[in-house]
Amino acid sequence: MGVKAAAFAAALSLLSAQAEPARDTPSLALYRFSRPERGVLVSGVLSIPFALLRDVAAPGAGEAGGPGVYECQVVVSGAEGELFKDSWSQEIADSLLASGGSTVDLFSFAVDPGTYRLAVRVRSAGGAFDIEREIEAFADPRASDLVLSQEIRRTEREASAGEIRKGPYVIVASALPAVTSLSPRLFYYVEIYGEGGAGGSDSLAAQTRLTAWDSAGRQVFQTSWKTLLLPASGGIDVGGVNLRGLPSGSYTVEAAVQAGGETVTRAGRFRLIGVREPMLAAAPVEDEVSRGLAELNDAELDSIYKPLAYFLAAEQKAVFEALAPEARRRFLREYFARRDPNGPQPGNAFHDEYLERVEYANQYFYERGGSIRPGWLTDRGRIYLRYGAPDDVFRGNLPEAQRRDFVVWKYSRDRDLKFVFLDETGFGHFNLIYTNDRTEASRPNWQGLLGSPEAVEMVNRF
Repeated sequence: MGVKAAAFAAALSLLSAQAEPARDTPSLALYRFSRPERGVLVSGVLSIPFALLRDVAAPGAGEAGGPGVYECQVVVSGAEGELFKDSWSQEIADSLLASGGSTVDLFSFAVDPGTYRLAVRVRSAGGAFDIEREIEAFADPRASDLVLSQEIRRTEREASAGEIRKGPYVIVASALPAVTSLSPRLFYYVEIYGEGGAGGSDSLAAQTRLTAWDSAGRQVFQTSWKTLLLPASGGIDVGGVNLRGLPSGSYTVEAAVQAGGETVTRAGRFRLIGVREPMLAAAPVEDEVSRGLAELNDAELDSIYKPLAYFLAAEQKAVFEALAPEARRRFLREYFARRDPNGPQPGNAFHDEYLERVEYANQYFYERGGSIRPGWLTDRGRIYLRYGAPDDVFRGNLPEAQRRDFVVWKYSRDRDLKFVFLDETGFGHFNLIYTNDRTEASRPNWQGLLGSPEAVEMVNRF
């Protein structure tokens, strides 16, 4: 029957490939999950190093647009021929290209059990790249593939771009999770499948154990067997492992799953990155940024620079949030010094622009409720911090019975982006419900939230 469903999203993070990656090529990770109503669900994570988006390709190399622009195409084929094909394009902000990180593009599709061919083509300023994988969609598996992540949390909120929701859990997507020595905890997720009460049992007893090896094949840890009592149809095992004491490097983790009289193994990879003081070398103390940072107390430093998380790749964010105040000052000095368009000249335009955006967001986009929510934490504040002031703004009103307002922001000078914010409560809390920016998440029912075909038409025509 072939592909039954697909969904794509994009976000930014700092990743590598599932196997030991080349740093100058895209990488891909695939995870398979059994779904009785849909066959086998395959989730993919595509990572493209920012270096490929900064480089200028040689003539005829198949480049797509200028720096920061890339195009992706995914094709799934089986014995019946091509089953699914989709493509998308995205532009990464200049402020992110210098971070040394990678993009994350998430996609998923469902197939019947069988063998399939997945072909991914990426075109960017650095050239054209092809990735091909053979996918064995298993029949009646005992366990899903093992998903490793630098963060898995239980939450009721919707998954953001760059995250995968599995039941009550949200998983930060990674082709190859990168864990830092400052926060050395690796999370894992695996689904265990039963036989739906076959044999008259209404439960499934299962055990899981993790074993890890370094790149030289030496075993570095093995957990004790973990006993689970699951419904007869199966369930999940999710948890975390403390990696403190392990040296930096690449590692392989194997999960052994015992259930229903069978034992199966599923493997994944991760990187552990050591963070040392030389990585946080201080910039000259006489520059304006350094003087400003030195004048802030710890609370002021935290409040002013927390919004910087929107500009940091995943590894940088993990490092930044784990630092003590003085080390955080050194991190900030180096971060803004590397992005100073003025070079040795006085002042730092990037730093000045950042502070101006934070101040504007907090002044105009804060929200009142049980307490005041700073403007940079709101949806409008986040988009303003990332892209600056919109080129055009449209304000609309929903039908009188609903008494709610919406606003549309449009960016057209350097990119073609549109953001629709709706005051869902009537108290000035504008939430992002639709955007064509693949690094942000839209609400699937955004048209219904607007309440009328006329409002949807106004948004589409703007």
